[in-house]
Amino acid sequence: MMRRGLAALVIAFAGLVATPAAAACSLTLRSLSNVTFASGEYSVFGPAGAAQAVQFTVRHRRSDPCDYFVTFSTGVAGSYDRTMTLAGTDLHYQIYDSASQTHVLKALPDAAGGEVIGGTFTTTGTEDQDVSYYILISPQQVVAGGNYEDQIEVRLYEGTLAAYVERDSDSIRIRAQISDEIEVCVGCTAAFDPAAQSVQMNFGDLDEGEAQSTVARVRSNAGYEFLVHSDNRGVMAHVSYPTQVPYVLEVDGAPIDLSPNQATAAAGAGVTGVDGVGFDFKVTIGSTAAAAAGDYADNIVLTVRKN
Repeated sequence: MMRRGLAALVIAFAGLVATPAAAACSLTLRSLSNVTFASGEYSVFGPAGAAQAVQFTVRHRRSDPCDYFVTFSTGVAGSYDRTMTLAGTDLHYQIYDSASQTHVLKALPDAAGGEVIGGTFTTTGTEDQDVSYYILISPQQVVAGGNYEDQIEVRLYEGTLAAYVERDSDSIRIRAQISDEIEVCVGCTAAFDPAAQSVQMNFGDLDEGEAQSTVARVRSNAGYEFLVHSDNRGVMAHVSYPTQVPYVLEVDGAPIDLSPNQATAAAGAGVTGVDGVGFDFKVTIGSTAAAAAGDYADNIVLTVRKN
């Protein structure tokens, strides 16, 4: 009698285990690919940063209707201040739910409402839903050129944040190819102004020892060599007659020999700030004793190149 009762209990238990879950949902991630910001898409000095809207697909194969949501890990940063890295240097970026940047997308257990991509399949057939997210690289991060990278784990869950089962996962690489950038402006005293490209020093009636000054700024993420060129090799030439007035050009107090075609005014390594490095340019008029009356001029060209 006891053996029969035990046998009946075992059969009933086996039947219970074999019953499938009532809300099983077959879900997979599809078309989930790496994201690359190509060279030139992100300017380290640009005011707007760089952004991409990225689309992928959630597939529901023939199974029960269900809710789902998708999460995104922190990446190598280990926090939601996400970074792509290169040789210990960080390039900050963020993953948002949309271009409005309302919610940062997160992973469990950190994610709250709005911080995941969610949806619902209402039928039992096979169905694809296209969803998207938005990546923004924060503007004006002056980092050296090169290929920066992060890796993000993407996980797909059936259910809601209150009750869920993981159904699929994959990883994506976020990459940015940063170009070398070098710029110069002149007459830009406190902040770098890319539109400031020329300054006119008008001395009026020339007197020996008269001086005027301006400021030039250089910014770079690749080091720089700052060169100057004088059309008349360091003199002002009469516009009509072959007479000249010499002058002295000083950069940060140091006289520059303008007799070569190009002279190095300054050089620097590494990266500058967004507003770059400022240099004081001073022009002092030399002797005018032998100068004929009339107008005199010279043109000085400032050039920067990778050091």
